[in-house]
Amino acid sequence: GDGSPGTEGGAECALPPDGSWEPLDCDDADPDVHPGAEEICDLVDQDCDGGLGFPIVVGVHEASVQEAVDAAWDGDSVCIPDGVWDPFTLTSRRITVVGGPGHEIDVRGGPVRILGGAVTVEGLTVADVTTQGLLVRGGEHTLRDLHVSGGDIGSGEQVGAVRIESAVVEVAGLKIDRVAVGNEQAGTLFEASLSDVVLRDLDVSKVTVNVSVRPGALIHGTRSTVEGERWRVEGVSAADLLWGIAGFDASTARISDYQVRDTSGGISGRLVFASDSDITLEDALLAGGRGDAFGGAVNLNSGTLDVTRLRIVDNDVLTTEWFYLVHDVRDASLQNVIVAGNTAPRWMFHVDGGDTQHLELSNATLLDHD
Repeated sequence: GDGSPGTEGGAECALPPDGSWEPLDCDDADPDVHPGAEEICDLVDQDCDGGLGFPIVVGVHEASVQEAVDAAWDGDSVCIPDGVWDPFTLTSRRITVVGGPGHEIDVRGGPVRILGGAVTVEGLTVADVTTQGLLVRGGEHTLRDLHVSGGDIGSGEQVGAVRIESAVVEVAGLKIDRVAVGNEQAGTLFEASLSDVVLRDLDVSKVTVNVSVRPGALIHGTRSTVEGERWRVEGVSAADLLWGIAGFDASTARISDYQVRDTSGGISGRLVFASDSDITLEDALLAGGRGDAFGGAVNLNSGTLDVTRLRIVDNDVLTTEWFYLVHDVRDASLQNVIVAGNTAPRWMFHVDGGDTQHLELSNATLLDHD
């Protein structure tokens, strides 16, 4: 029963179901529970030490998430276990907040707020966004494996699933899905303003843009530095006009391994739309797009562009008769570009659709060129 070796009546004891003879194993039926196991935020004592692995567990030590983070000392970790919880605010804290399997933060009443300090957030799920999901303002923070799921984000200023203002933030893993937005401003899904941001492993899917009063971009930077890696955007549908999937104003952005697939509706800059910005793209793909407005892969008003390895393939333009590779770029360099398999009523592909002053194009395969 306790996993200790021995014999009984001359017969050998069989190994317990978890395969461990450890006599201090507190659950022989679970192979993930044994002395030395890593604790996770699930109300189970994985390492059999009589505790739950976190100084503060919501619902055990404190009744709400807000009470738990208020009670935490700098350096503490707070566990948010299975359940639906109200949003919380962290002000000038230096703690770690961990979301366990099955939990949700219902933000219909307001966002999760991180205001200053140096916070690490891991595995947090924010659900039912109506104005903001997560607001970060000031400080230096690390966000890992975040999930924003569901909601109908209204139109207006200061809305967005994730909004970062005047902060230094590293995001490693952000999934946004099943969200409808009223796109009256840029950055409805992710906005960085006056910030330095690293955003790795972004996964956006099943997003609907309902209106476009002041067209913007879903992922946006304003007077910011953004470094992106492994961005996947799929299944975005725009009812009217969306300037771009990613957009930047007076910013510097470097994005590698960036794929936009199966978008539909009116989207002008399918990969990037920017103004007064310096943009670097490496290993970018635009594929399976279908829509009425299809202005270009990259639309920049007064900026510089450096592209290495870009594929534009299998897109279907329903009514617009032209498609630009670049538009209004002050200085552009494009290497290893493939444009193939795209269709339109009267397909016309132009390398430059505006007032680009200097363009270098090398090693390009333009099968859809006019």
